[in-house]
Amino acid sequence: MELQNSAVPLNALRAFVEIARESSITRAAQAMGTTQSSVSRHLAVLEEYIGDKLVERSGRNIRLTKLGYILAESISEPLEPIAFS
Repeated sequence: MELQNSAVPLNALRAFVEIARESSITRAAQAMGTTQSSVSRHLAVLEEYIGDKLVERSGRNIRLTKLGYILAESISEPLEPIAFS
């Protein structure tokens, strides 16, 4: 996994944390008060930034990959204060 030399996409991280919590892009969008397409785009941006898949899709179901699970566990709690500032 090789990260790009650019700023971490915080909105994409926030969307990813919601996806991980809700196990759904649709429910994550509802929780964030935004559209499903916006959350999907944030996920695509983050996956591109990281260079690997974070979720596996099976129809409407979403499951975190191993890397996705590790990232969600690592950033969920520290991201809360950043999101409020």
